[in-house]
Amino acid sequence: MHGKFDENVNLETFDSPEKNSVPMLEYKKGIDAMNTDDSQLQERKDLEGSVQKESDVRRNENKSNYIIGTLVMVTCVLVLTLKHTLIRMMSFASPYISVYDIIFFRGLVMAIFSSCFSLASKSYKQVPGLPKIALFFIILRSFLGVINYSSESYTVARLPLSKSTLIFSCSAITCALLAWVFLRERFGWTYVICLIGGILGVYVLSMSKEDTHKQGGVSAYFTAIIAVWATGASVVASRQLNIYKVHFSLFGTSNGIHFVVATIICSFIFEDVFHFEMYTGYDIFMLNLHAACGCAFMATYYVATQYMEAIYVGPIRNLEIMFTIFIDIFVFNYSFTGDDILGMSILAICIAILLLVKFI
Repeated sequence: MHGKFDENVNLETFDSPEKNSVPMLEYKKGIDAMNTDDSQLQERKDLEGSVQKESDVRRNENKSNYIIGTLVMVTCVLVLTLKHTLIRMMSFASPYISVYDIIFFRGLVMAIFSSCFSLASKSYKQVPGLPKIALFFIILRSFLGVINYSSESYTVARLPLSKSTLIFSCSAITCALLAWVFLRERFGWTYVICLIGGILGVYVLSMSKEDTHKQGGVSAYFTAIIAVWATGASVVASRQLNIYKVHFSLFGTSNGIHFVVATIICSFIFEDVFHFEMYTGYDIFMLNLHAACGCAFMATYYVATQYMEAIYVGPIRNLEIMFTIFIDIFVFNYSFTGDDILGMSILAICIAILLLVKFI
């Protein structure tokens, strides 16, 4: 019975070492695969954690850089406001310093300062063929500047300085139109409002009968429009040539040379442009201080680009323009003159709409 039982036993029901080795290997492979998956998952988590930490650090650095850049631009605003204040102080305190004296001296000092700064930082090597571009830009700016200052002299002779300042503030509106035409930027309803309002503001100012000669109406209006278009064209040309993105010291050099060349040419066209022989010690001190503010403005602008991208510096620059326009219009001009509040309000509102909606 027992022998029969042994004989009838199916030995295949028992696991032999040969048959048992296959599932054991598969089990070990599964354990190894699980361990490998766990290690890969842990490595992936560690990698994601390090990437997240790096992105957080970079985000914090960007925030701090933007804060520093914004503070630098605020300093730039204060410097430029001081420069405008000095212009007003010089125009009221000294009867011998004209607008051309101020522009010429500031342009000369800024050109020297920016050239030395550009050579020291080797910014002229940033773009291939940059000297040719800079030369073309300087010639273009000088040519348009002659039209600008010639029209300005023609206008200032028939309009008070406060009205002329407001007329040339319309160059921001002109830049918007030219940027739409040549740079294919979006042209919206805000442009239409700004253009119509700007032209209306210029018309109100230029047709004012106060402090004007008999020919100071329509002729001054059209010469102011020519000057505004020349200023806007020069700004759009500089943007097209990427001068702003190359280096601000290069822009300062070309801008300074443009001031010098334009005022020299205007001195041959118009009389009583310069009054060097009548300078007093106070005049020389104020001119140097004004030129130093112009150099400080370029330096702070350059420092801001080291902490912020150009796409962020631009809107802050426009805020600074809007701020100085309002300070120049309502604090100085209106406080000292007190006339043409309608034209000033129309023009200031149009410029504010343009800068706030388009560029911010």
